[in-house]
Amino acid sequence: MDERLAKIAIGLALESVITHKGDAEELASLYSNPDPVLMRETHDRLIESDDHYEREAAIWLEPGLSMGPLKSDPRTLAGEMREMEFVLGTIIGRSGMAQREVNYWMDYIANAHQFIADGFWIDAKIFLSHAIQSSRAASVEELKSDPCFSYEVETLQRATVSYFDEMKDYPLTLNILEERLDPILQVQETMLALMRTHCKSVYSDEAGIARQIVHRLSSAMRHMMQVEKSRDAKRELGLALEQLGKWLGETEDGVAKAEMEAHSRRIRAAANML
Repeated sequence: MDERLAKIAIGLALESVITHKGDAEELASLYSNPDPVLMRETHDRLIESDDHYEREAAIWLEPGLSMGPLKSDPRTLAGEMREMEFVLGTIIGRSGMAQREVNYWMDYIANAHQFIADGFWIDAKIFLSHAIQSSRAASVEELKSDPCFSYEVETLQRATVSYFDEMKDYPLTLNILEERLDPILQVQETMLALMRTHCKSVYSDEAGIARQIVHRLSSAMRHMMQVEKSRDAKRELGLALEQLGKWLGETEDGVAKAEMEAHSRRIRAAANML
């Protein structure tokens, strides 16, 4: 596999971790040095985590890994999940304090089986991971103390985990044109640097501007991953450059100015490659 593809996948996982306020140091180190063995070890550990956001990071790593051939029919899995959606729907109205979480559980299952049917397996895996998290909520666990719910909820919980376990092996790919790999990395590196340095504060003006630029860069990167979207990517990069220029004009910090100028050069370089 092209190391650039692996690095993009690591970057997507790192973006997810930073967005959800997780510990980014391990993935940041892996992004700097995309070692395939360490990447596999990191994935295999995170995918078994009890925390949804760690599982989500593992899912984003998967397009950079060799997952092997598909071993089961996704249509069969989607059909079983549709049946679960119906069963969950029948117990929402009588689930008391757990009604909200059971409803989330059902919605995540519904979205997951639709994404399977549509071929969007990354999204399906993420929604299934969400479903596991909702199925384990304290209010849902409380339902199991009621004999009317105990067996049914336990069975549905086990089935949700089994669906995720089956989907874990579904291979994921990033179908990106080779000539787009370098500009995507230019944009991704800039975006991640801004996220790690400037987006931690909730209230500062600097963080607000940085988040706007990050939004534009993330959008541009995803447009670049699509064959027919280079014009949209250029538009987003242009808007990011405008916001960077405004930030550059307002700051009096010499270090910040140098950083913004370097970011601007990378973004322009990426735009010129499209």
